[in-house]
Amino acid sequence: PALTRLLATPSREAPPAMVAALAEPPTEPAEARRPPSEIDEEALVSALRANRWSVRPTARQLGISKTSLYELIERSTRIRKAADVSPDELRRAHTACAGDVLAMSDALEVSPSGLRLRLKELGLR
Repeated sequence: PALTRLLATPSREAPPAMVAALAEPPTEPAEARRPPSEIDEEALVSALRANRWSVRPTARQLGISKTSLYELIERSTRIRKAADVSPDELRRAHTACAGDVLAMSDALEVSPSGLRLRLKELGLR
């Protein structure tokens, strides 16, 4: 409401559709949350693959916080982080994928954001 009033003032006129959109409550229900303990290793790996190893969409799909997802990844014996990939393996993947970070992320099965940091650390980006 306060934002609607601010946007609707003569000095800052907003399009009516924007004012209406801001005044209405969200129509989508809140994401259902579940305890991380309900997520087994297979579901975790499957969700990470489906979301191309990106944390935020994976956490959203699983119904857990990003912090909980990081904890599950840390405890997993099947998932590695970009920091766990050897420099030689990173260089080979960089060459094989022509520097395409998403392709490298898929091939190495690590987070693209973590991979970008690691590549920068090694001077490959």
